Amino acid sequence: TQIATTAFVTTKVNALTRLTASQKPTSSNKYTWYRKYSDGFVVQGGHYSQTSDGTVTLNLPVAMADTNYTAIANPITTFTTTSGSYGMNPNTKTTTAITVYYSKNLATGGIDWLVCGYAAS
Repeated sequence: TQIATTAFVTTKVNALTRLTASQKPTSSNKYTWYRKYSDGFVVQGGHYSQTSDGTVTLNLPVAMADTNYTAIANPITTFTTTSGSYGMNPNTKTTTAITVYYSKNLATGGIDWLVCGYAAS
């Protein structure tokens, strides 16, 4: 048991991971967002849409420390089926972007994407 002195509480609070930077999605940042924490961990994502099929490069608003991060992309679609769900795997990952194959027939409403891991220093 310890008495919670101001110094004790301050030390414990300062050791917590805290939000240090963030961005909300807007048209000027191409609908990307992020939340960066004091330990370097970042969660970022966005929404992308285009009118033709092909490989799409999704630029990360915050550069990652390396390529050992999680990347997920999902089509937003009006297509309905009872045979399962649809997902999109990133083709390649770099520290500054992911690429996915975009099919306008599958992703009629665009792509929502998410990346989480440690940011570059």
